[in-house]
Amino acid sequence: MRRKCLFSLLGILFIHSLYISSAYSQSPAAYEKLKQENERLAEELKELKKQLSINKSNEGALEDLTLQKNSLLNQMVNVRQEKVALTEEVKDLKDRLNYWENNFDAEFENVIEPFQNKIKEFEKELEALNKAGSQTTEKQPKIVKQILPDVKNDIREQQEQIKFLEKKISNLQEKILSQEEELTKTSQKLEKKVLDVSSERDRLAGVVETLQKQSGKTVSKESKDIQRELDAAKDEIRTLKDQLAQSREKQDARVASVKEPLLEDIKSLKEKLQEYEFTAKNKDRRILEVSGQIREQKSLVEELEQQKILNKQLLTQIEKSNDFSDDLKELNDKYTAEIAELKKSGKAAENDVVYWKEQAENLKSGDPDKLSEYRKKLGELTALNTRKEERIEKQKAELSDLKDQNSSLAKEVKTLTQKTNDSFDK
Repeated sequence: MRRKCLFSLLGILFIHSLYISSAYSQSPAAYEKLKQENERLAEELKELKKQLSINKSNEGALEDLTLQKNSLLNQMVNVRQEKVALTEEVKDLKDRLNYWENNFDAEFENVIEPFQNKIKEFEKELEALNKAGSQTTEKQPKIVKQILPDVKNDIREQQEQIKFLEKKISNLQEKILSQEEELTKTSQKLEKKVLDVSSERDRLAGVVETLQKQSGKTVSKESKDIQRELDAAKDEIRTLKDQLAQSREKQDARVASVKEPLLEDIKSLKEKLQEYEFTAKNKDRRILEVSGQIREQKSLVEELEQQKILNKQLLTQIEKSNDFSDDLKELNDKYTAEIAELKKSGKAAENDVVYWKEQAENLKSGDPDKLSEYRKKLGELTALNTRKEERIEKQKAELSDLKDQNSSLAKEVKTLTQKTNDSFDK
C-alpha cells in the first residue's frame, strides 16, 4: 500500500515539474507557489522512503521473531515431554518401593524359616543326647560326628542367604539414592530450561519494544499475535514451574515416607541377624566342645601309633648301626693293611727308581741303547709308583666317606632316641 502511495507521489512530482516548467513562462507568482508545493511533496517523499525502510527492517525482525517463537514452542514441547517422562519414572520408583515394602518381610521369613527349623531340630537332638546319660557315652561322639557336617552346612547356607539378602537391601538403597539424584538432576535441567525460555522471552519482548520505539507506531497484527503468544508462554512457564515445584515436594514426601519404614525394617533385620548369630555361636560352641573331646581322643591314639612307629624305626636304626659298625671296622682293618702294604711296595718302588736313576747317570757316557733301556725301565717304574699312590689316595677317601656315614648314622640314632625319650616323658 505504501509502495503504491510512493509511486503516486513520484507521478505527482513528475506532473508538477512539467506543470512548473509550463507555468514559469506564464506567471512568476504561480511559479513560486508551485515550487513550494514541489518542495513540500519532496519532503513528504523522503518521509515515506524513511517509513518504507523502517517497515522493511520491521519485516525482517518479524521473521526472526517468528522463527524464535517456533523455537520457543519446540522447547516448551520438549519440556512437556520430559515432564511426562519424569512423572513415569517417579511412578515406577514408587511402584518398586511399594513392592519391597509389601514383600520384604515375607521374603525374609522364607529365608530365615528353614534355618530356624534346623536350629530347633538340633536343639532336640542335643536334648536327647543329654538325657541319654552315661549309656550313650560311646555312641554320642558318633551321633555328633554324623550331624555336625549337616548342621555346619545348613548354618553356612543360611549365612550366605542372609548375606545375599543384606546385599539386596544395600542395592535397593543405592537404587533409591540413584533415583533421587536423577530426579534432582532432571528437576535442575527443567528449571534451567525454564530460565532459558524466560530469558529468551524477555529478550524477544525487548526486541519488540525496541521496534515499537523505532517505528513510533504500533506493530502489525502479526507482532501483536507474537506478543500474545509470548505472554501465554510466560503464563504456561510460570504454571509449569509451580507444577514442577509441587511435584518435587510430593515426590520428596513420598520417598521419605517409603524410605523411613524401609530403614526401620533394615535396622530390625540387623538386630534379628545379631540375635541369630549369637544363638548360632552358642550352639556351635557346644558342638565344638564335643568335637574337641573327639579330636583329643583321636590325637592321643595317633600319638600312640606314631610312638610305635618311632620305636620300630629306632630299633631298626640301632640294628643297622651295629651291623654297619662291624662292617666299618672290618673294612678299616682291610684298608689299613692294604695301605701299609702299598706303602711298603711304594717304598721298594722308590728305591728302584733311585737305583735306576743312579744307573742312568752312570750310563750317560756309555752305550746309548742301554741308556735308552734304562730310561724306559725308569719311566715304567715311575708310572707304576704313581698309580699306587693314586690308589692309596682313593682308598683313603673311601675310608673317610665311610667314617662320615657312620657319624651321620650315629646322629640319626641319637635323634630317634631323644624323640623316644620325649614321647615317654609326655
